[in-house]
Amino acid sequence: MAAWILALAPLFGVLADALGQVVVSHATARIGVSIMVGFTLGLLATIACTGFGSAGLQLPDAIAAWVISIGAFVALAVCFWAFINLNITSLRIRVLRELLQDGTISFGAMSERYSTDEMLSRRLERLLNGKQVRCQADRYYLKSPAILILVCLVDAARAVAIPARARTGMPRS
Repeated sequence: MAAWILALAPLFGVLADALGQVVVSHATARIGVSIMVGFTLGLLATIACTGFGSAGLQLPDAIAAWVISIGAFVALAVCFWAFINLNITSLRIRVLRELLQDGTISFGAMSERYSTDEMLSRRLERLLNGKQVRCQADRYYLKSPAILILVCLVDAARAVAIPARARTGMPRS
């Protein structure tokens, strides 16, 4: 009976992580705090499930179960965090790659590279190349309703996980 709890320990952990982050971000509108609280709750849930599930195992098997459970939880928690922050993370990675490649970039050069016009044109190009939108007479049209559904699902998940006032930096009323 305890084997299924051990197998699902990382999933229980990431569920506790997500729920903790949602509750704290809505209560405080502080993203950093919500991430840390969510991660801590998830880690504690994973530890509790792993402890219960590994009771009675031989020492080598118990050690393996702990390493796998904690490692899987950490990997899932990072994936959850990255999913919620995809747009911010991708921009940071791009800036870091350019810094690694060039060694240094002035603020003016970054402003030119990351202007709203430049970012919009790159995104539209990706959408066109991916055949998700089409352009006709300088107007863009959605090619696939499935993309719209996906965008709505991602927006809904982000809205639940991170309240609007936290995303915009507005103080809690």
